[in-house]
Amino acid sequence: MIRPECQPSKFGSQWLRQLFAGTGHGLVTLMMQAFLDEGSTHGSAVLTCVGGYLFEPEAAIQFQAEWNKALAPFFSRGVRYFHASPCAYPDDKFVNLSDEERKYLFRELVALTRTTARLGFVAELENSVLQEWQLANPTIASLVGSKYAACCLQCLLFIKQWAKEENYNGDIH
Repeated sequence: MIRPECQPSKFGSQWLRQLFAGTGHGLVTLMMQAFLDEGSTHGSAVLTCVGGYLFEPEAAIQFQAEWNKALAPFFSRGVRYFHASPCAYPDDKFVNLSDEERKYLFRELVALTRTTARLGFVAELENSVLQEWQLANPTIASLVGSKYAACCLQCLLFIKQWAKEENYNGDIH
């Protein structure tokens, strides 16, 4: 799901172009988003997930432009971000869309992600597992921080593993 605070902004592709200007080919951009289990509030979610995608720079620019284009027809009805669960089982802003519109939006954005992302990854962590680990490792537990940070660190390890397996030696920013 893409949360409102993680929605690609209208300035995102411009920022990517500026950040990676003149870097040549082979650069991979990390785009990460966080999401939670729908069943509880942010602080008390039993399962925390952080996922993301790696995009090459031009694919990231294409992704952002097409994402915004797919959402644009629904702005006037309050849909400014995509969230899979409320889109599939309408609530929140998605209740203002017809079944066909919600299906269209879902299909378009999933297909777009599949065709533009180089790699997708997700890390999940149960609260009880994190608490157990923190108790067993008190000297380093504070360095990891929150459950979100622990998941982000795992995602970075996935990227490291992918880069090693692919013999990728370019920059990852």
